[in-house]
Amino acid sequence: MDAELHRTRFDSFVSHAGSLLGYRTRTPVFASYLLGLMSALPRKTAEGIATLFAELADVDATYQRIQQFIADSPWKDEPLREMAAQYAVSSLSPADPVRYWIVDDTGFIKKGDHSVGVQRQYTGTTGKLDNCQLGVSLSLATKQRQLPIDFRLYLPVGWTSDQERRKEAKIPDSVVFKTKPELAAEMVTLATKQPLPRGIVLADCAYGNNQSFRRALTRAELDYSVDIQGSTAMWRADAGGRRRGRRTTAEAISWRIKYERVTWTEGTKRQLSSRFGFARVVVRNDVDKTPKERARRAVRSVWLGVEWPFDEAENPSYFLSTLPSDTDPSDLVLTHKQRWRTERMYQDMKGALGLDHFEGRSYPGWNHHVTVALAAYAFAFAEQARLFPPEAPGTQRGRTICRPASEAFPGLDTHCCSALLWCTARMASTLSLLPQKARKPK
Repeated sequence: MDAELHRTRFDSFVSHAGSLLGYRTRTPVFASYLLGLMSALPRKTAEGIATLFAELADVDATYQRIQQFIADSPWKDEPLREMAAQYAVSSLSPADPVRYWIVDDTGFIKKGDHSVGVQRQYTGTTGKLDNCQLGVSLSLATKQRQLPIDFRLYLPVGWTSDQERRKEAKIPDSVVFKTKPELAAEMVTLATKQPLPRGIVLADCAYGNNQSFRRALTRAELDYSVDIQGSTAMWRADAGGRRRGRRTTAEAISWRIKYERVTWTEGTKRQLSSRFGFARVVVRNDVDKTPKERARRAVRSVWLGVEWPFDEAENPSYFLSTLPSDTDPSDLVLTHKQRWRTERMYQDMKGALGLDHFEGRSYPGWNHHVTVALAAYAFAFAEQARLFPPEAPGTQRGRTICRPASEAFPGLDTHCCSALLWCTARMASTLSLLPQKARKPK
């Protein structure tokens, strides 16, 4: 790897980001925090990062600069997130284009009750009710890589309706209660206004079962493959895409369709496969209609997919897909199963970039920290895409490059290469774990 070229790209990235921060004096603090998140520090807090870039006598002053930049500086998050996303996407090879937009959420486990948005709520991070914050994310994915481009903090009603809490956490007056599907729809709509490649939207039942969310995707002219509940009302569709028969449910249809085994990837110990059945359906009130369309009773047929595990003790799962009617069932399965990769992305962001290490309590601080983490991921993503293009015969397994001794605050040279190499190697180790092709048995 050419260290000088690597440093030149980093300087350009930081310079571009600095132009969006409002004041030139914020740029070196941003660079320090960015590299601190990508370093091998076990706990990437403002205090820990300050020790990387300050002499022992100046740690407190450096900590104050970083803390003020993250918690109190009034720079805007959206422009920096947009720039980072576009920078990362521009590094992709034409042989590995963006194919999916993945919506999901993750928990930030907390001990106290003062961090903004924290309460006892269910999170997939621990698989149970826990004291945590919840962040809703939107990420882009290719066949080999995944790029988080946006995050929204879910604020429960207990936070948005409590004026004392709002004041303490510095929640802006413009921020009101919104459900997780509403936050996701906002992020998707915003992303469609940016020069980003489109993809098929994937989401679990918490989002896919929400009719308003599906309508937002339709308005944005995005295809989707999303989980739903078995009670979702629908009709079977005829060959012309019109509804036929009486209204029924996904669960009822699942008993009257044909199933076949489909394998979608190679697991660590065995092939991952299940039984899948498909039917063309028209979902009740699933499309916004103009008065003229209502008069014509305009409808749209989509795929209903049902996965029935071989273990009879497990319940079936259901999903809707707007992919074309001539799509092969194995391709429907492979597309829908891409959503599992989000968990790997969360692991990288939390383990390698300290996404959940923020110890502040304010709303602006949480968003600023997440923005810098997204920028760090975007830069490392771009370096990884250059080092390990899809045409390469293989990838290297991750390796840890240890943090060098501390230097003065302005001296970022040594940290730049070591932190980014370490982060890039961590991310590169995931490439061989991704599914490449779904298939039916011969």
